[in-house]
Amino acid sequence: MSLSQDTVLGFLGAGNMGEAIFRGLLDGGVLTPAQIVATDASAERRADIAARFPIRVVDSNEELVEQATVVIFAVKPQVMPVVLEEVASYFSQNKLSISICAGIPCSTIERALMRDTHEEPRVVRVMPNTPALIGAGMSGVCRGRYARQHELELAMSFFEAVGEAEEVYEAQMDAVTALTGSGPAYVFRFIEGLIEAGKKHGFPPDQATRMVVQMVYGAARLAMESDKSPEELRIAVTSPGGTTAAGLQALNAADFMDALQECVDAAEARGKELGGG
Repeated sequence: MSLSQDTVLGFLGAGNMGEAIFRGLLDGGVLTPAQIVATDASAERRADIAARFPIRVVDSNEELVEQATVVIFAVKPQVMPVVLEEVASYFSQNKLSISICAGIPCSTIERALMRDTHEEPRVVRVMPNTPALIGAGMSGVCRGRYARQHELELAMSFFEAVGEAEEVYEAQMDAVTALTGSGPAYVFRFIEGLIEAGKKHGFPPDQATRMVVQMVYGAARLAMESDKSPEELRIAVTSPGGTTAAGLQALNAADFMDALQECVDAAEARGKELGGG
């Protein structure tokens, strides 16, 4: 399967993440509006998408699968079993499935699709994150048992339209979910904490927010563009006995690094629970 004029990408679920992906594909000229079809359980959401985008919007999951050559499952993990039951009989061997449902392994989707078709379903699993909304996402991608290399590459091309994509082993996908999928929330929480600290020291909320957000943006950009590691950059700004050293000492005393590890561990464990692991 290759990205051609015959490719029709179907979004089974058109929430924020689904919209971010097809908007990136449209803005980047990767696909035309005629090559994108979407549906959503909410009639209000379907109407909203149809009003704002020139793509096709259909009323049912079955209709979407019939029209698409590639289907992105962008529904909540809890409803995935029901959705698979609805659409399994509409899949054929040459239709690629891409799932962005946290915790649902490729094998679960393969078994559900194989039950009706008795074919070898092509499944690729992806964990994107919310910065895809501004074209700065980070997605982990792995392929299932039957997906081929060119199908993996096709899936990656879709998510590279809204940021970066890295191929990983499926055994790592719960860790990807915990690290980069949930990671923006950890960063936002860090930002919230620094804003509160700024307010405590007399800065108005709006000013504290501007200062902290710009600082985090600048630090992240420097980490991306510098040839130095984050550790080297930290050391470079930490003068012995200075203010930064004092602040870092307080973070260390509060077990900051251990707390981050526990945070990722807890999110990974929840991902395994969602997948029945």
